[in-house]
Amino acid sequence: MAASFRQFSDWSVCHGIAWSTSPEYLESAKTGLRYTYNSGTPNTDNPKLAARHYLQAIDKTESLLDKHTKELETLREQIPQMEKLIGRPFDREAELQQLKSELTRLEQEIAAQIRGKQQQHPNEPLATEQEREAVIIPLREPEQHPGPAETAAGNFRSREAPAEQAPVRKHKSLKIN
Repeated sequence: MAASFRQFSDWSVCHGIAWSTSPEYLESAKTGLRYTYNSGTPNTDNPKLAARHYLQAIDKTESLLDKHTKELETLREQIPQMEKLIGRPFDREAELQQLKSELTRLEQEIAAQIRGKQQQHPNEPLATEQEREAVIIPLREPEQHPGPAETAAGNFRSREAPAEQAPVRKHKSLKIN
């Protein structure tokens, strides 16, 4: 942004409002906040409105400042309430610890059962070769959509008999563990 756009207008200095102007936005010298009015585009059809473009933007900022100040005050009032809520102990801490210990116990039981089954049958594979093969089922060919002539005539569906289903093939390279 060129330095000439950041210079303060005489009007804003006379009225005690420190705003710099640019074709895209107004910028407050005090806070650095930027605001655009009418998407940064003056009304070129009406010279009077075009001349007042920045004044209208400055007028609009007062209501925006009030709105955001009220919102900020509301949020600042909620901060102590939220800090109090965060500092409060968890009421169901004992129940949570009990459930965590039960989860750990169940995980250990499951692991022990798996180890026991593996020790009983150490040489037996977990699944047979046939169970681990992936089955490939070919998809049906897409139905033919009617052309403009059939659509106009009202013939929306094919009256042919359904095609026979393709045979199921097994593929040895795809294996499921």
